[in-house]
Amino acid sequence: VLIAIGLASGAALAFVIIRSIAAPITNITNAMGGLADGEDNIEIEGEDRRDEIGAMWQALGKLRDAVGKAFELRQLVEELPINIMQCDPKEFKVTFMNRSTRDTLRKLEHLLPCKVDEILGRSIDMFHKNPEHQRRILRDPKNLPYQAKIKLGDESLSLNVAAIMDRKGGYMGPVLTWNVVTAQVQMATRVKDVVG
Repeated sequence: VLIAIGLASGAALAFVIIRSIAAPITNITNAMGGLADGEDNIEIEGEDRRDEIGAMWQALGKLRDAVGKAFELRQLVEELPINIMQCDPKEFKVTFMNRSTRDTLRKLEHLLPCKVDEILGRSIDMFHKNPEHQRRILRDPKNLPYQAKIKLGDESLSLNVAAIMDRKGGYMGPVLTWNVVTAQVQMATRVKDVVG
């Protein structure tokens, strides 16, 4: 009888302990899943606890805030009225184009080697006659910032490339801001002709 009571008590105690750990961990897991899916308004339930579960909730709260800030910054860059593109520093594949870039490139699409919607994930080599020249510049962040003016058909573009670094100073890749400056170049040429 004593053994049976001991086993029953042990099982009940084990059930309570498992439930007190499993339920909060399940809640944390669900909250993390929501955060991974882009929900930055997840509710932090147990950050006032003084145990490891509370520490996990506190860490998740900080992560939620960081994800929210990252989303806010991404939206800011996405909506800036400046043409912005980014590529990775190893394979030089385009990893980001903001809305302004996509809109501007659609106007120039007839001059591009592919459709605007096909650029993401492709190498920037497709834009250059001598890709190794650009790769050499972009491979080393010491070469940046870098400025250039190029021709794309009848259009003139002004390019500015900067290095994006992580918190530890590691090179994350180049970011390009650019403008179509055809009208400015034509005006400068006209003024030069008139002066001449």
